[in-house]
Amino acid sequence: MDVIKEKDVREGRPHRWPPLVTAAAGTAWLLMIASFVALPVRGEAARPVQEMVATLEDEVRDLPEKRIAWSTFWKLCWKEYPGATSYELEFLTNEGVSPRLRRQSARCFRIEVASGENERREGFVHRNVQLALQWGQLACRVRAVFDEGRVSEWSPAVVVGKALGHNK
Repeated sequence: MDVIKEKDVREGRPHRWPPLVTAAAGTAWLLMIASFVALPVRGEAARPVQEMVATLEDEVRDLPEKRIAWSTFWKLCWKEYPGATSYELEFLTNEGVSPRLRRQSARCFRIEVASGENERREGFVHRNVQLALQWGQLACRVRAVFDEGRVSEWSPAVVVGKALGHNK
């Protein structure tokens, strides 16, 4: 396997990861990536974002002829970070770390992770399969952004599509 150099990741050079066989292997791979690849913190390091909670939210729309269209969304929220002006999300895939960060002021991020259209009596057909496929493909972590470009440490990586923590 190729050795990943932190400099290559910082400069956005692509890296191809070996194909993953199962969602479980993919999840382990993503968490391993998150533990080894860290971009440098500008200024003093501050503790990571805390109290992360991930939930699954279902939405259902009635269709003609006793059918439904459904979607499942994964929502990640975290505790407000004192002094933060915004937050950055970094996405980790089975191909590596995305060089593009998503910056937002909100303390939650929501993404569709499963969807379908079927007869109402069937419920959410193949929802669990779609969720399991997400587990091996995508994870994200969050950090707080402060004035003058300072940032906190990255949070631990959270696997997209899995619930985490509890609702408060």
